[in-house]
Amino acid sequence: MATRGWLIGLLTTALLAGVAGCGGTGGDAGRDGPVTIYVSAPLSGERAAEGRAIIAGAKAALAEAGGLAGEVKVSAVYLDDTGGGERWDPVATAENAREAVQDSSAIGFIGDLDSGATRISLPITNQADMVQISPGASAVDLTRRVSAELEPSRYRPSDDQTFARLVPAADVQQRAERELAGQVSAPIRPARSITECRSGQGTSYVISPAFLPPAGGNGFSGVAFPTWTAYGQAAMTLLLNSIEAAGTRRDAVVDEVLASGERDSVLGSFSFTEEGDTTLNRFAVLRLDGCKLTFEREVSAPER
Repeated sequence: MATRGWLIGLLTTALLAGVAGCGGTGGDAGRDGPVTIYVSAPLSGERAAEGRAIIAGAKAALAEAGGLAGEVKVSAVYLDDTGGGERWDPVATAENAREAVQDSSAIGFIGDLDSGATRISLPITNQADMVQISPGASAVDLTRRVSAELEPSRYRPSDDQTFARLVPAADVQQRAERELAGQVSAPIRPARSITECRSGQGTSYVISPAFLPPAGGNGFSGVAFPTWTAYGQAAMTLLLNSIEAAGTRRDAVVDEVLASGERDSVLGSFSFTEEGDTTLNRFAVLRLDGCKLTFEREVSAPER
């Protein structure tokens, strides 16, 4: 583990040096357009289904907008952060981020799904003043200080905040789990249990943020299956709306994404904290009987 950490740190440092020498960190991403949005997600291996769902959502949002953000023409590039392996790969992840920042038309970066991958890509996009929106990276240290070794400054070589996430942070989910623990007698299992169930297991509960609220409703009633498609759709829509409002300068789009105020989305109404955390704090409580998954209730994480 120590060797892997050293390798990742060395790789990121080298890539940042390469980005710094590529001719600037901000400014125009195509002047009046067209602009490009990059999406990085796992497209093979153990999380491929989730990665493909995120990309499907992003594609749907872009198609619904007619490939436009206001009058600005927008295209997208979809990249695999696994390098064809079973899980995210540090080299592939860094290459994806570097490809984005070296594209003069690039305006924003959606990714990564995993927190470890986001720790690799974020310093690269941050150095280039490019907004990065993660649909699934929940590690607390991406936005808030955990310890001297785990704090957001490690991922902000520009000293500016350029990151936002749509999924609730891990500590928010932990508070929701503690809230649920007082309401049920069966054990609470990790959210990954949704895709790793085994026959013969007893009843347990899983908390998952990856649920669509019903159309026109305020809760999760009637939702039968989790989806990451909504997170890809919400991320792309957020970027398109921000480009329409702010124009095609990367730094202006960063400011617009992180601006205060409620936004409506397929995930529900939310805003971002100044650290870049979503204010969404509702989770679906799923009853898992062997491999049968059913929605049971909704739980909200108490305030800190």
